[in-house]
Amino acid sequence: MDKSVLIPEKGPVMCLHCNVQMKRVKVEEWAPSNILLKQLQKIADNTGVRIYHCKSCGKVEFFR
Repeated sequence: MDKSVLIPEKGPVMCLHCNVQMKRVKVEEWAPSNILLKQLQKIADNTGVRIYHCKSCGKVEFFR
């Protein structure tokens, strides 16, 4: 498991790069014109993966 996110049940998901709370995002709201990200969102939805984005540094993390 990637150590860059904390388990949401145990606390907020934090970015290790800048120590800012990451926000759970849906591609439709975050990057609606990016077709590749839309496909990734479909895969994530079907497998139970959640996408988190750090507004401070732009880092994207995936968490199951």
